[in-house]
Amino acid sequence: MLQTRLRSTACIVAVVIGSAANRVEAGPARAPETRPPDESMREAETLYRHGKAKFETAEYQEALLYWKRAYGLLPDTEAASVIRHPLVYNISEAEVQAYEVTRNIAHLRKARILLEDYLATHAALHGEGEDATAEPCRRESTPQGTQAQARLCRVSRRSGHPNGRDRATG
Repeated sequence: MLQTRLRSTACIVAVVIGSAANRVEAGPARAPETRPPDESMREAETLYRHGKAKFETAEYQEALLYWKRAYGLLPDTEAASVIRHPLVYNISEAEVQAYEVTRNIAHLRKARILLEDYLATHAALHGEGEDATAEPCRRESTPQGTQAQARLCRVSRRSGHPNGRDRATG
């Protein structure tokens, strides 16, 4: 199931990276980038694919390195935000899987922070009124973000974070 979710997200990220590389953003002036946007987008797409291959072969920490580098290359534009958003979810999944291999609790803590950010951004991008990170284990979820909310609940519970249900009842 995790592989299926990752493949679905991978397709979305790859398609969006490819299409966003051809867009021109109008808006306030920005500091010049160190490389042309198209080149950054192509490099981000390449790094994303390398990370995906590492994730699929259980090399989670290496996947994290590639995906974080890809994230860092994305320009600060509205077009890139639709790429960053699913990439944050993928990075959180790689953190959870890295925890499964290393048992380093820092991976779960990072995953929780990333999932909270993902849900907050999801609400902003998709118009959810309620704070998506507010007690995700104790409230009804809306259809948008439900999967991420459930994941946040599980990660919070496993990492001992107070947003998770009480360990005795959860």
